Amino acid sequence: MRGAAPRGGAALRPRAPGPGIIRPVRQTTRIPRQQRATGRDRGAARSARRVVRERQLVGAAMACISRLGLEATTVQAVAAAAGMAVGSINQYFRTKERLLTAVLVELSEEFERAWRDALDGCAPDAAARLDAFVGCYFHPQICRREKISVWYAFWGEVAARPQYRRVCASYDRRHGTTLVGLCADLIESGGYASMQPAASARLIAAVCHGLWLEFLTAPAAVSRIACDRTAVETLRALFPRHGHQFGAGAAPGERRSAAKRAARQADGSPPNGSPPTLTVDGGRSKIRGSF
Repeated sequence: MRGAAPRGGAALRPRAPGPGIIRPVRQTTRIPRQQRATGRDRGAARSARRVVRERQLVGAAMACISRLGLEATTVQAVAAAAGMAVGSINQYFRTKERLLTAVLVELSEEFERAWRDALDGCAPDAAARLDAFVGCYFHPQICRREKISVWYAFWGEVAARPQYRRVCASYDRRHGTTLVGLCADLIESGGYASMQPAASARLIAAVCHGLWLEFLTAPAAVSRIACDRTAVETLRALFPRHGHQFGAGAAPGERRSAAKRAARQADGSPPNGSPPTLTVDGGRSKIRGSF
């Protein structure tokens, strides 16, 4: 019956909202503009930290390879050298092979940046460009025993490791093409009609790599400057008409004396000192005039 009280005699009253009542809240996924910017900044900071960590691990792995060799370089050794926990390395490199490949890529990219920068900042003269390119082999940041030992460690494994072969093939192709082009330009402009660019480039690369090996393994210490001067003499022997232009290339301040000596010889003045010669002093060999 309308208006009748419910059973039990109690009147039905509206219930006031209490703590047990949950009011529906409108959900939204929209993030305020300031928070979105902060999120991007956090992402950029995380990316920057990751790059720093990866470079730290690559540097630690390079040091381990130089000291221990490829096979004896373990994840534990790299972690200890980097001051990181072994498990944290997996956040950046899933396997040891990926880390080692990153070391090879880093070495290759560093060397390619060096010779590209040298050519970009060089005069258009063909002899000057070839001299700058060869000088990069003996730049202080490139010609270092720890790096050269790592180069040779990888080269010894190229035939057995396809991933190393792929990395080396890519960079070697650009390096070889550039060196052949530099030789071709000098041969054409200098009138060296009997010379072949590809053969000249192979000879120059072989001399530079051989000097790296001597720098690394010679029983008597051979300086980087001595190796650089030998490379200069090789260029002068190959391209005698341009000999006075070699020796003032990509390593600032270190080939200056060789350039002055070459200029005096071109003017007909007697050279100040003889070319470097191998002598033996008390059972210890050294290169006279190179240190």
